[in-house]
Amino acid sequence: MMMKKLAIILSVLMTLTACTMSQPTSKPNDDVGPAGDDLEVNIIEKMHLNDQEMAYLTELQEKGVLRAASRQVETVLKEENGKRTGFNYNTIKMFTNAIGVELEIVVVDNIEVFFRKNGTFDNAVKTDPNIVYSPDLLEDVDVYVDTLTQLPWREKLMDFIGFTPIRELVINNKSVEINSIYDLDGKTVAVQGVSSYMTTFSEIEKAHGIEMNYVYTDTILEAIDTVNNNKADLTIMDSNRAFLEAKHFENIEIGIPITDVKYVGWAVSKDSKILKSILRKYIDVLIDEGLINELWLGDYEISFYEYYTLILKNASVLETMNLSAEEQTYVDQIRERGVLRAALQPNVVGYYFVEGEPAGINYLLARDLAEVLGVDLDVVVVDQFTKYFWKDGETPEQIKTDESYFYVPDLFDRVDVYADNFTYLPWRSQILNQIKTVPVSTVIVQAVGSNIEKMEDLDGKTVALNRDTSYEMVLDDIKKNYDVDVEVYDVFSDAEGYEAIEAGYADFSIVDSDIAFLVLQKHENLEISLQASETAFIGWAVKKEDVVLASILEKYFMAMKSSGKFDAYWEQSYGVSYPEYMRLLTD
Repeated sequence: MMMKKLAIILSVLMTLTACTMSQPTSKPNDDVGPAGDDLEVNIIEKMHLNDQEMAYLTELQEKGVLRAASRQVETVLKEENGKRTGFNYNTIKMFTNAIGVELEIVVVDNIEVFFRKNGTFDNAVKTDPNIVYSPDLLEDVDVYVDTLTQLPWREKLMDFIGFTPIRELVINNKSVEINSIYDLDGKTVAVQGVSSYMTTFSEIEKAHGIEMNYVYTDTILEAIDTVNNNKADLTIMDSNRAFLEAKHFENIEIGIPITDVKYVGWAVSKDSKILKSILRKYIDVLIDEGLINELWLGDYEISFYEYYTLILKNASVLETMNLSAEEQTYVDQIRERGVLRAALQPNVVGYYFVEGEPAGINYLLARDLAEVLGVDLDVVVVDQFTKYFWKDGETPEQIKTDESYFYVPDLFDRVDVYADNFTYLPWRSQILNQIKTVPVSTVIVQAVGSNIEKMEDLDGKTVALNRDTSYEMVLDDIKKNYDVDVEVYDVFSDAEGYEAIEAGYADFSIVDSDIAFLVLQKHENLEISLQASETAFIGWAVKKEDVVLASILEKYFMAMKSSGKFDAYWEQSYGVSYPEYMRLLTD
């Protein structure tokens, strides 16, 4: 029976990729880039752009060109045999090929140009919080494609798409063993006397009570050469450069990281929020699909994933989240309060109890988020899903028909975040800021042998329905598109819907694909019959105006997926690994 059910759900889920939202199509381009046309077309499909983002890409396609500014340096932009290449150049070129526009590069001769205003750069911007402006160059280009470190003073001037983590790494002579900070004690270090690296060594000596001997050099390359020639034990260098330079010296090796994580990447104007979102989604797809590795290996002799693992070794989740100054301030405010308040509805996957202990993927993720932030977790239990939307004790019907209507749900007086799975619906977007995390579709669940084989078979049947959910909208679409008459048996949770079918009160229910595996595993007399909707995304939600917390949560989920914890919690809750779920969803 289980194998039959798995075959049914596999058949249903494997059709979902044909049902994703329509995306801008690629235009012909002679330079197909390092990954080829087919892969690039898939990139755009997998970005799951919203209406605003698709409209932006359409305008960009009509303009026909994306203007980017870059320095002509290693890993960014270089000339080889008369052809432009480099990790960052190839990455943005793949994007412009995918959307079918030309790429125009404005070459910058030094990093200061990125930050000039009226032709000059005032160092006071680094220390004076009141100095805020839009750099000259961002008036002329769409994006800075470079290895720009995300620093607080720079965040006042532009928005960052940081995706390459960096730390300062030990570069030691192969004859010297460095396994921890304390192994630096008594070692001879080659370093530029006036540099950030010297500052790092001084801070290490002070913090850990150790002493080092110094050989001073004029440049970092001279420092590496000194180590290579056995005249010093070690030096340090930023990780993204270390893997480029180390390969040119035969007697050195890259060692342990000794500083916290920072990120380097691209930047756009503060006014270019939509482009920032598009580029962020683009980079995420490259990472998820493994394409980033192909691009990375064009410059580096270590894979992106090996590099990523090494740089983030022993780093906290909060470090890997790469918070902006504004986001860090928000986190500090939560820490002052000492508690994160999360609303959760008990259900079979998100929040339940095992031998008296709370479990479920949403609870575990909320618990870990509180730990990451360094605060306690306060769970506010929601007994009905509709209460997430209540105002003065009920969901205003006007919100579903009036696009201009807005209110703050009552529950936000008591919580910071809805740690539950919300499907994106237009009316919900008027009152909630949703964090899209997991792709899902909806399917029809019936009793085994009920013979619901096509939508028309639903005519005259009874559905177990939890109202004010995305399921109600799916049912309305089915009734409209297939002219069927369906009676409703009201339930207040998915579990009650399954019980209603088994008790004979209803013929079917509508279920998200993410819990379809649980339906199969826990209800032997139920089966999946039909796909009921196109692919959408589910995820947590915060108040509509709480954009900073929404951004923090997006970064948190990305960090948890990268760490493997998201997959572990998913498998614990759903009975199948997240990669396996995604494979069935997208195969």
